[in-house]
Amino acid sequence: GLGLRHSSRTVCKEAVLVLDLDKTSIFGNDGNDFGISLQWMEKPDAAVQGLYKLLVSPCVRLAYEEFKAQARDVHVVIYTRRPQVLRYQSCFRDNCVVPIRYQSDWHHDGQLYLPPSVKTSSDDG
Repeated sequence: GLGLRHSSRTVCKEAVLVLDLDKTSIFGNDGNDFGISLQWMEKPDAAVQGLYKLLVSPCVRLAYEEFKAQARDVHVVIYTRRPQVLRYQSCFRDNCVVPIRYQSDWHHDGQLYLPPSVKTSSDDG
């Protein structure tokens, strides 16, 4: 033969990897709350990022690498059903619920869609 390696995998143009924030991305249901707590205590960004490096499941990277081997362009979508993303309820003030608004074009039919270009809380997409 010609020495060509034949792969049994079909490579497609694009693929979407959909991850549930609580079930597949971060260890523990309260994992995301730890980062918020560190920010509330005014800890440096490096501490928050270090925490998430420990909390993110190593299976996420493996799943991403598998997708990358099967598609030229991989898009990652992280979703959550947490109402705290749209409504904040203070644990320090009784019955205080604050609706959180992002840019109006990010809201659609009761859902919030953050553009992939958003990297920090100060980005406007």
